[in-house]
Amino acid sequence: MKTFDQIVGEQLKKKRNQLKKSQEQIEEAASLSERYLGKIERGKVSPEF
Repeated sequence: MKTFDQIVGEQLKKKRNQLKKSQEQIEEAASLSERYLGKIERGKVSPEF
C-alpha cells in the first residue's frame, strides 16, 4: 500500500510532466529549495501545506 506522501509525490510529478516543466522550473517558481521537489516526488519528504 502506498503512503500519502508517495501518492502526493506521484500526482505532483504527473502534473509537472503534463506541464512539460522541469523540477528546477517548478522549484524556482514556487520558491522551493533546490532538490526539494524531487524528494517530494519520490515520497521521501512530506510537502508542507
